[in-house]
Amino acid sequence: MTEQTEAETPHDKLLEGILEVASEFFNANLAAEVRKGMAQNAKQGFNNGGTPPYGYRTEHIALGNQRTKAVWVLGPREEVDIVRWIFHQYAYENKGYRKNASELNEKGISAQKGGKWSASTIRAIIYNEAYIGRRCWNKQDYQTKGKKWRDRSEWIITENAHPAIITKELFELCQEKAKSKWNGGGETHKPFKTTGTSPFWLRGIMVCDKCGSRMVGNSTSSKTGGHRYYTCGGYLRKGKEFCTYYAWRKERVEEIVKNKLRTTLLRLSMDNQLEEEIKLYHNEKNKHIIAQVSNLEAEINFLRKRIQTVEEDIQAGRAKPYHQDMLDEMNQELAEKTAEHSRLSLHLEPLHVSEEYIAAVKYDIQTMIALLDADAPNP
Repeated sequence: MTEQTEAETPHDKLLEGILEVASEFFNANLAAEVRKGMAQNAKQGFNNGGTPPYGYRTEHIALGNQRTKAVWVLGPREEVDIVRWIFHQYAYENKGYRKNASELNEKGISAQKGGKWSASTIRAIIYNEAYIGRRCWNKQDYQTKGKKWRDRSEWIITENAHPAIITKELFELCQEKAKSKWNGGGETHKPFKTTGTSPFWLRGIMVCDKCGSRMVGNSTSSKTGGHRYYTCGGYLRKGKEFCTYYAWRKERVEEIVKNKLRTTLLRLSMDNQLEEEIKLYHNEKNKHIIAQVSNLEAEINFLRKRIQTVEEDIQAGRAKPYHQDMLDEMNQELAEKTAEHSRLSLHLEPLHVSEEYIAAVKYDIQTMIALLDADAPNP
């Protein structure tokens, strides 16, 4: 914006291209240098930004030459004691994430930023290596869409970067407990592109009718039969204080939904039902445009009557000095509203649905019905 180039002559175009390439190089080089500085910062155990974990606070130390660096220090004694209590309860009292969260909420102890404790919050603490004084940086890839966790070999890990709250022995014991208890749940991250297809295909669609949380998949131990349920996500994360326990048998719920889907799809396949549904959907989608067009028509008719009245007064010699200006303004407004009416009316033309489109949708419907009839694990 600040460069004086108009790109009207070949020389200007060349200069603009050179400036663009130079600017792009400057930005890319700056990003690389910043990242290099952050990596060096992490290797020395300094903080690169962000909120410290529960039990820690950020403090700035002076390094001379008016330079300061951010480090983590121990937070309030109450928080430090709570972190130690969580690890001891998990390791020695055999209390899981949800139980620990429920007990803390019952005692009225606030989580970070004053929120409620949840199972996921407790899990994050159990797996956080910061509590043994270890600083891990570069764990996630924020530059590439869809990619998150990096391989641990790419992490920058610094030992004794800040005061530890628990011992390494206690931390390792909790990791072993987690792996044995959750059958592999001790993984702190998953490699790229290894997410499997969940058998709970209604998760995130169903919601709890008590608290509004989304229902998620949950399985019981194989020792008790290994049943699968859709359970209130609020209950799983925050315990019974947040929401009364609610669960629905996976097979029963999915059978109800499949039957309803099958009935609806079969009805759409009959006669002209599909075409009628498409037209109804089109009209429903455009109902706000229909209302706008109707309002514009009323305003246009009113303006035309006003204009006609003023013109008659001018022709009859009954006009005031300001009548001509008023007439010009109304004609301008009429032109604008007429143009807007014409633009919106284009969206209200009768919908034509081609036979090829109907045939393609019917084919998809038949495919979906076949999947439902075949009891596909994840239709």
